[in-house]
Amino acid sequence: MGRKSKLPDTDMENDAAVDAVNIFTKGLEAANTQATEISIDQIYIVPQFRKHFDAAEIEKLAQAIEAKGFLGAITVKELNHQEQEEYGAQYRYRLITGETRIKAMLQLKKADIPADIKPADLSELDVRRIQADENLVRNDLNALEEHQCLLQMMSDEVKLTADKAKAVINKIRNDREKELSQDVLTSYNAMQQVIIRYKGEKTRTTPASLLTTLMELQKFDGPLLEALQRKITYSKLRLLLKLTKQQQAEIIEQIEKEDLTVSDIKSIVQELRQKTEASQDVPTTKKTLSSSSKKPSNTVVSNPVSIELKQAVKKLTTKKVWKKISGDTLKLKRAEALLQELNALLGEVNNI
Repeated sequence: MGRKSKLPDTDMENDAAVDAVNIFTKGLEAANTQATEISIDQIYIVPQFRKHFDAAEIEKLAQAIEAKGFLGAITVKELNHQEQEEYGAQYRYRLITGETRIKAMLQLKKADIPADIKPADLSELDVRRIQADENLVRNDLNALEEHQCLLQMMSDEVKLTADKAKAVINKIRNDREKELSQDVLTSYNAMQQVIIRYKGEKTRTTPASLLTTLMELQKFDGPLLEALQRKITYSKLRLLLKLTKQQQAEIIEQIEKEDLTVSDIKSIVQELRQKTEASQDVPTTKKTLSSSSKKPSNTVVSNPVSIELKQAVKKLTTKKVWKKISGDTLKLKRAEALLQELNALLGEVNNI
């Protein structure tokens, strides 16, 4: 677990903890009792929300199954006529959830697996809902997969393609001074409810901030993408985006060995930048009068766009402004999204 958990203070708390474990275990056993053993060879696996599977995790699960038996049936649906033609006559089922469990069973050279079988007429929307419910609640996804999953579920909720859902979000972000249509507002609020469903009432994530984060996550490659797949958090990795690949790899290794906090990483990145700037400084030498009037190539000049952005952020964060919009939930969410976007843009401008 990493951290020591506090022991129960009373026998009553201990009994409650035991009861909770028993209820959970009985729930899994009940699910397996209702499950049907089916051949793994008859299951067609379509692309899931989860794309990356860790070999060590599969090995650990295989060992657990061998030691304790199989708990937690996978979920499949019977193939309808169209799917049967598309996937082939050798298949009878389509996987909904449980790909990791299948990989673990195959590693153990098992031919059959317990499955909860859904009917052939189960809709695509219901399939994705089951997948999202399992993956998001069990925290099986890395940050990129999670954001892609949430965008898909928001799109499904408002019956739009992912691109059209993005257009609705951008309209809220960009057309702040215009009168927005009721359809746009209704769609945005419905998407917010999807986020709340999976992340809880207290979440500060909005459709706008989710899209901003997703766009940044899609820039991850090399060491950053590999670290993301190992479930290192986005809040830590985003600080390394503008470093070299070698610097990223070195700091990621340090994060994993020493469990660095966001504050620790900020300090390391700041120190790296200072060293880089110092190494680029040109030593002062005697110059002629004509050459001394020229600006050194490494002189830092204030960026006018950066100044304007800083002023805008300052205005938006005054108590007077927040007091005016605090009673309007939509305006408050737009303001939060705008602040996040401005700060991200400010960081980009300062590096031009």
